[in-house]
Amino acid sequence: MSSGQLQWKTQLGDTIVASPTVSRDGSVVYVGSTDTFVHALNGETGRELWKASTGWAAPAAFNDTSNAVWSSPVLSQDESRLFFTAYTGQLYSVETRTGAQLWNFSAALPIHGGPALAVLSPPTCDETPWLTCRTGCPPGGAC
Repeated sequence: MSSGQLQWKTQLGDTIVASPTVSRDGSVVYVGSTDTFVHALNGETGRELWKASTGWAAPAAFNDTSNAVWSSPVLSQDESRLFFTAYTGQLYSVETRTGAQLWNFSAALPIHGGPALAVLSPPTCDETPWLTCRTGCPPGGAC
């Protein structure tokens, strides 16, 4: 990696619009795509290890029915879980070894960014994902 030379490249289902998330040891690269999947790639070869789908059909109330992954996924502190969002208002948690979905949450509003994690005190508490959602208020307008 220190040479600055291309190590590998891979073809995914569609466009990548956010930065990838890399495991601490560099063995896995997680990247969201507009193909509605988060892909886990081998950090040495670029080979796909698994992919997790947003698998959610947006209700008619959403103007943009894209359930694409527009933001960077976030790893839990112990790297056992990956959190990612879809614009349609879903937050997902998947197991990093297999990509199996652990849970999902509907914010009922479009999500314009990736989740952020907060490790609350005492340190034995689970990490809590935080979201920012579109409220429908106009810029500078009163809500």
